[in-house]
Amino acid sequence: MNWGNILSSMVWLIGLGFLVYGYVQFFIARHLAKQIRNWPTTIGRIEACDLKRIDKGSVDFSELNLQYIYQVDNTQYANSRIMPGLGSQARTGMLDDVYTKLLSSEFVLVRYDPTNPQSSCLALGVGPMAYRHITIAVFMTAVLGVMLTIPHFNNWIPLFLIIIAIAVLFVLPIFLNACGVGFSNDSQMLRTISMCDQDGRLL
Repeated sequence: MNWGNILSSMVWLIGLGFLVYGYVQFFIARHLAKQIRNWPTTIGRIEACDLKRIDKGSVDFSELNLQYIYQVDNTQYANSRIMPGLGSQARTGMLDDVYTKLLSSEFVLVRYDPTNPQSSCLALGVGPMAYRHITIAVFMTAVLGVMLTIPHFNNWIPLFLIIIAIAVLFVLPIFLNACGVGFSNDSQMLRTISMCDQDGRLL
């Protein structure tokens, strides 16, 4: 029994599992991002908005404590989501800009799902967390391909997998932008957060 081959197969299965899961997450995010563009809006009031620093070594992170409330059909809802794929913790620069904009008014336009008003967000697009699994899976596939190719240059399968992994790594951003669900950078996200007054007039 060759334990090396068994271990390699297990690692490959784990990597492929991450890859499949990542693409499933991508298509879910793509579908949600397209839906959000057609969601109706309502006036929301910001109840809490606090920013604190988090020490995570060499990279500066912040945590945004956000809560906004809004009404749909005389029912009040509360949420904290800014956009899909962006959690309450992110690198400092991104959340600093969001925090500054949210402080500019007490009211903000909330986009909500008409079939489930509890589901809402403030910005269009999809944050980087939605594609983290794909990035990890593609990188893992490339690394494993290199590891398997070194002792078996006569085996074309690992080399073929490396080529696929590199192609996906370069083509993926183009594919995401073509689908209209690419990574939302800071300026794109900020432009789609609409601050307003209590009557819904945009500021």
